[in-house]
Amino acid sequence: MSCEDLQKAFQTTVSQLLNPRQLHYHINDNNLANIARNILIVKIISSPTFDPMKNEDLEYVWEVWYGVYWSSQEICVRFKNDIKNLISGHLPENVELYPIKCLQSITNIWKEWHSSINLKKIDNNIETTLSERLIFF
Repeated sequence: MSCEDLQKAFQTTVSQLLNPRQLHYHINDNNLANIARNILIVKIISSPTFDPMKNEDLEYVWEVWYGVYWSSQEICVRFKNDIKNLISGHLPENVELYPIKCLQSITNIWKEWHSSINLKKIDNNIETTLSERLIFF
């Protein structure tokens, strides 16, 4: 999954709900931060608890993708937990890293994200943020 392929990953995830099967994602990019983010997104969308029909799940993926503000404390906590799991080496079953030495660099990126979580603002006015984002579409 390259950075541009998120929509295809979502479409595949939704179709998986209708026709369950094991999915394997191929993540590639020349930027390790993009790979780290995409692994997190694969972790989220391949979780058995992820429901693409639930607003809170889609909102969470949106905020991970754009990474500007957290719309709620719950999403911030969810992010913290997912990052802690990845730092602890709990990669999604359907993700393998080659070469494996990339894992240390990607783990360092997750550690940096985790250490900066409290610095990231929680946006209490999500409607304004969403309106501003629509300008770009």
